[in-house]
Amino acid sequence: MTEITDVKNAAQRIKAVEYSSPSQQSDKSADISKASVLSSAKSSSNTPWWYSQFNLMLVLFGLLGIAVILFITLTPSPTTQIGELASDVDPADSSASSNSDEVSPWNETRRAQARTDAQEILSNLLDSKKFLEDKKVEIWAPIEFAQALNEAEQGDEFYKLQDFQQALSFYQLAVDKLDHMYKQIPIYVQAKLAEGQQAIDDGKSQLANTAFNTVLEIEPNNFSALSGLGRAKILDQVLQLSHAADVEQQLFLEQDDESLLVSALQKLNEALSLDQQNADLLAQLNTITGLQRDKQYRDAMTKGFRALFSNSYSTANSAFAAALKLNPDDKTASLAYQQSLASNKTSSLQSLLSRAKNFESSEDWQNALSNYRAVLSRDSNQVQAKLGEIRSNARYQLDAELRNTLSDTLSLSKSAQKTQAQQLLADAQGIRNGGPKLANQIAQLQKVLTQNEATIKVQISSDAITEVTLSKEGSNQIQLGRFNSKNLALKPGRYVLSGVRFGFRDVRQEIELLPGNTELQTFELSCDQPISVSLQESR
Repeated sequence: MTEITDVKNAAQRIKAVEYSSPSQQSDKSADISKASVLSSAKSSSNTPWWYSQFNLMLVLFGLLGIAVILFITLTPSPTTQIGELASDVDPADSSASSNSDEVSPWNETRRAQARTDAQEILSNLLDSKKFLEDKKVEIWAPIEFAQALNEAEQGDEFYKLQDFQQALSFYQLAVDKLDHMYKQIPIYVQAKLAEGQQAIDDGKSQLANTAFNTVLEIEPNNFSALSGLGRAKILDQVLQLSHAADVEQQLFLEQDDESLLVSALQKLNEALSLDQQNADLLAQLNTITGLQRDKQYRDAMTKGFRALFSNSYSTANSAFAAALKLNPDDKTASLAYQQSLASNKTSSLQSLLSRAKNFESSEDWQNALSNYRAVLSRDSNQVQAKLGEIRSNARYQLDAELRNTLSDTLSLSKSAQKTQAQQLLADAQGIRNGGPKLANQIAQLQKVLTQNEATIKVQISSDAITEVTLSKEGSNQIQLGRFNSKNLALKPGRYVLSGVRFGFRDVRQEIELLPGNTELQTFELSCDQPISVSLQESR
C-alpha cells in the first residue's frame, strides 16, 4: 500500500510537467543534461535533486514499472470450471501465489498452453468415460475403470492447484487406460461368446445365460449372443430329450428291439428342431441311425437265408437286395444275393412257362406271349418257350383283328372291308380247339356278315321342290329327285342325304343304317332357308 501511495503522490507531483512525445522527451532530456552540466558549477550544493526534470522522469518510469509488476503478481489467473474437475481457488493458495517469485513471460506461456492441453484432453477423457459407461464397463472391467478414474481425479487435484502440466500428465494416463479398455472390448466379447458356447456344450444353461447376457449388455444387437441366448433358454429341454434318447439306446443294446431306436430317433429329431446347432445331438443321431441301419441289415439277411432254404426265391431275392441297399459293400450280402438268383433261375423259368400255359388256356394271348418272351430273355434255348411264343403271337394277332372288326360293323358295307372280314372268318374257323372265346367271335362275325346282306326299309320325306340326292361311302350317288315321300330298301352302312334348291341354302344329312335293324327308318330333308336370310344371319 505504501508503494501504491507513493505512485499516486508521484503522479500528483508531475501533473504540472508538460507532456511531450518520446522523441521530444529524449531531446529535452539531452538539453537538460547539457544544461545541468553547464550550470553545475553555478548551482549551489544545497539545491534539491527532484527539481531536475530528468530525475523526475526517471522516478516516474521506475514507479510505473513497479506498478505493472505488482499488478501481474497480485491479479489471480482466471479459472475454468469443467464439470466437477474445476473449483474456486483457495484464498490461502492465492495468498501464496501472490507472495511467490515473479513469473517470467516464457513460463507463463507454457503454463497457459498446458492448461489448454489439459482442457482438450479432459474433453476426450469425458467422452471415453461416457462411451465405456454405455458399454457397461463396470460389469466387465470394474478395477481397470476405477484406476483410470483415480488417475483423472489426481489430475483434478493438480488442476485446482493450477499445476496444469501435472494435471495434463494424469489426464493422459487416464485416457491411455480408457483407450486400452476400449480396445479390449472385441476381445472381451469374443471371450464371453466362447465362454457361453462352452457352457452350452457342457450343459450349463445358467452359466451360458450369464455369458450371453453380458455380451448383450455391451452389444445389444450382437447376433451370436442373441442366438446363443436363445439356445441357452431351451438347453434344459434339449438335454432332457437327449437323455431320454440315450436311455432308450441303452435298452436297445440289451433287448435288440428296433422300436426303442425309433422312439429315440423321434426324441432326437424333436430336440434338433429346438436346437439345430447342437453338435452333440447330431453325433447322437448318427449313432442311433447307425444302430438302426445295422439292425435292419441283420433282419434282412436273416429273412433272406430263411427264404432261400425254403425255396422261396422271390422273397430271398427281395431280402438280400434290401440288405445290399443298407450295406452296399458287404460281401456276404452280395454272395447270398447271387446264390439266390442262381437258385431261382431254374425255378423261375418253370414258373413262367406254367403261367404262360395258364394264360393260353384262358385265351389271354397277350399275357401268354409276355411270359414266353420272359423265359426266352433268360434262356434263349428253351424250345417250349419258342413254340409257345409263335403260337401265342399268331393267336394274339387274330384276336386283335377280330376285336377291331366287330367294333365297327358298318365298315363291312364297303367291299374291301367285307372281303377282309370274310378272309378273317375263314382263318378263325380253320383253328382247331380254338376255345370258347374264339368260337364266340366267329359266331358274331358270321352274324354281322349275314346282316350286312339284308336290306333295311327307309322312308324319306321332302317338300317336292328340293332336289334330293342319296350317296353311300364307296358308291355312286343316286338322284332321288323331287318328292313328298319316297320309300327305299337299303343295305346297312353309312349314307349321306343332300338337298339342293335354287335361291335356298343347301342341306346335308348323314345317316347310319345298322345291321339287323328291322324297323322302318324315317328321315326328312328339304331346303327351306333362303340364301338372303342366310347371308344376313352370317353377317
